[in-house]
Amino acid sequence: MSTALTLSQDMPLSQIGQVFAKSGFFADSRDAAQAIVKIMAGAELGFPPVASMTGVYIVKGRPSISAVMMAAMVKRSGKYNYRIRELTETVASIEFFEGKDSLGVSTFTLADAKKAQTQNIDKFPRNMLYARAMSNGVRWYTPDLFGGPVYTPDELGAAVDEEGRPERLEAVATHAEVIDTATGEITSQEPPRAAQNGTGKAEAPYYRFLKRCAALKAEMGEETYYRVLREFDLTSSKDVGDDLGLMKAVVEALEAEKVLLAIDPQPEMSSAAREAEESMGTIADTET
Repeated sequence: MSTALTLSQDMPLSQIGQVFAKSGFFADSRDAAQAIVKIMAGAELGFPPVASMTGVYIVKGRPSISAVMMAAMVKRSGKYNYRIRELTETVASIEFFEGKDSLGVSTFTLADAKKAQTQNIDKFPRNMLYARAMSNGVRWYTPDLFGGPVYTPDELGAAVDEEGRPERLEAVATHAEVIDTATGEITSQEPPRAAQNGTGKAEAPYYRFLKRCAALKAEMGEETYYRVLREFDLTSSKDVGDDLGLMKAVVEALEAEKVLLAIDPQPEMSSAAREAEESMGTIADTET
């Protein structure tokens, strides 16, 4: 258990809520009561306070988490795992495992999305199909991880961005009026903005992908970063070419690992262990 987590557990819940609310870093928790609700909701799903504040969203009075957080818990559980079998603009298939045994495949298609009136399916088809395949699979095959049914924000009716986060949370920083201060819920939304490259033009997905990978590598360290890339038979982020589906899957995996490191930081690998892991594949020396 990390020192930070021990310290937070030694503090009364009311004090923790006050600390988070007064910090000003969490736009959807303007007072201690709202922060406490999020922390308690996250605790029931197995998350510590900080992870709960950043990854748990209260939508219409019900807790929800992103597909990235769900994937992170599956990967780190030590009991379950998953592999993306197919990810296109028309279908997402994720196979779940308990140890080496396959539990089944969760598939969500474009036809399923239209029938369920999944939002943003026209704007972010791969993302939304992946999120639904992941959340369905978690409920079907790994229900004990969360102590009950768990849902993504969009499944509960929240408008979400490309990463599956409620759009309203992004707008809160400059538009505080979108938060209902009585309930902590967002009552309005803004459309997501396209990433800009400094010239007023939207960047191509490939270059946004490379920039995101570079940022994630800096945050999590090269050892963890390249280990995740090897899961996709990649030695560099540049190896993805123009495969948007692969870009999405790689970023999701990296984000999941980043969340896991934040929840439960692991000690650095010994030199002997590092040598053993590097013998399983070649790690690129440099990457942009």
